[in-house]
Amino acid sequence: MTKARFLWRVAFLCNLCYLVSVYLRMHPSPNYGAAQSTVLVMGTLLAFGLNLVSLILYIVSLAGRKEWQKTLAWLPLANIAFFMVQLVDLVH
Repeated sequence: MTKARFLWRVAFLCNLCYLVSVYLRMHPSPNYGAAQSTVLVMGTLLAFGLNLVSLILYIVSLAGRKEWQKTLAWLPLANIAFFMVQLVDLVH
C-alpha cells in the first residue's frame, strides 16, 4: 500500500468521525467521555487538515498521471466531497 492510499484511508476514517461529530453537536450528551472527545477532535480538526493534504496529493497524482490512483479513485473523490462540506460548515 502506498503512502497516498494510506493517507486517503485515514482521511476517510476521520471524515466518518466528522459525521459523528456533527451528530454530537446537534444532539449533545450529558455523559461526556474520552471517546466522545477523541471523535470530536478527529472529526473537526484532523479531518480538515488531512482532507486538505489529500486534495493536494490527489491533484499532484493527477498531474503526474500515475496509474495506481485509478484502482482506488472513489476514495479521494469522497474525501474531496467531505472537504467541500467541511468548508461550507466552517464558513457557515
